[in-house]
Amino acid sequence: MPLIKRVPTLWYDTRAFSPSKSCVLSVKSDFLRFKPRLAEYDQTVFTTWEINVEQVEKSSEDAWRLMLLFCYLDAADIREATLDRACTSQKRWSHDGEVTEVAPSASGVDEDLICMVLDEVRFDDAIEVLGSFSLIYINEDEQTGLRKFSIHPMVQYCALQRVAPDVQSYWRAQAIALICHAFPRDEVLEPL
Repeated sequence: MPLIKRVPTLWYDTRAFSPSKSCVLSVKSDFLRFKPRLAEYDQTVFTTWEINVEQVEKSSEDAWRLMLLFCYLDAADIREATLDRACTSQKRWSHDGEVTEVAPSASGVDEDLICMVLDEVRFDDAIEVLGSFSLIYINEDEQTGLRKFSIHPMVQYCALQRVAPDVQSYWRAQAIALICHAFPRDEVLEPL
């Protein structure tokens, strides 16, 4: 189950053309900012998402923080159960071979993020804001009945264009810490 965001790739014949990562990102940026010359409409695809992302940033700090986290998770499959698991203490083996509880904050997960995910009202409010701007889609997991979320990769890209590189690094590290705390599961400590 891949949870860390995959790098977008192009399908191409490697014998004929081999673009670099910076070339691909440049083309993506140019495409999103493309304005047709023959039409009177001067807005771009990027503009639409930019307006919605800006409104989220202004209206809800929790929604904005969740959006930045979602930018570094798998765009097609962000499960509420994974977020809950990542924000609760997990049993792990200690260095001396004993079972110990490890808090998510000890794994590097942001304290405010933990509080927001565990507070159903705050979390639902943040999800509602993101859903109301059509920045995420909310589906039901057929197996568990819990929610799962998806976000378009271009929305991830547009949101990350608004923040400084140090903020991007922080949320990339948060996504990694969150997933590392939630997984792997140990069958001995936590039988299914």
